[in-house]
Amino acid sequence: MRTVTKKHSTIQDGKTRFAQVTVVAFTVEEDAKRPGMPELFLNDFRVNRMTKKDEALVYSAVRAVQLAEQQLGWRGPPLCVTRVESSFVDRDPEAAQIAATKAATALING
Repeated sequence: MRTVTKKHSTIQDGKTRFAQVTVVAFTVEEDAKRPGMPELFLNDFRVNRMTKKDEALVYSAVRAVQLAEQQLGWRGPPLCVTRVESSFVDRDPEAAQIAATKAATALING
């Protein structure tokens, strides 16, 4: 199992936009350990019941990893987003997308 965590933060219109995403490449033998949904942490607190805004944040990270796999020709088991972090104020899907793409690219390119 290989794990990469990447951050993305910008300031746009005076607001900070931050996300940190962890992506895992499981081996074929470890694939059964794959979690169903990524964990979401906002301000270091685990979110157990996601709002629509929370789901959009997580989905943007998952989709970004899937697109990176396609664009870079990944041939191994599907990469897995295991953790998405942000703040209650931000929850910016674009920041999560960028962080997830960086993490997936790092795993694929070794």
